[in-house]
Amino acid sequence: MLASGDLDWYQAMGSYDTRNRVEEAFEVYKNDLDAGRMRTGDPERARGRLFIKFVALMMRTHIMNVLKDERCKVKDMTVEQMFRSLNTVMAIGSPGDWRLTAVTKTNRQIFEAFGLEAPRSGKITLS
Repeated sequence: MLASGDLDWYQAMGSYDTRNRVEEAFEVYKNDLDAGRMRTGDPERARGRLFIKFVALMMRTHIMNVLKDERCKVKDMTVEQMFRSLNTVMAIGSPGDWRLTAVTKTNRQIFEAFGLEAPRSGKITLS
């Protein structure tokens, strides 16, 4: 890329980073999102499943980009580690008396990295 002469160092590295992220997204689609056979004979259902996989891939790519940001407090985490950490936040109880499990510091940092307010412990009301 630097041999083309039209690009400076920052443009070349930005182009390389973009290409690298596209390759990572393709690798995720190929392996992690089970891009195997959809096992349906209905074309509408197949299109729906493909659309959901596409949205999941876009979300995963966005998450990867946020986690790679230098300002991100949880930038050393992988997408899988982030989801495993967030998987510990649960609502438990019965109708009319729901409460959240404890939200860890790491989970609060993850919510903050995406501009979300961390859920608060206490009684949850369903409307």
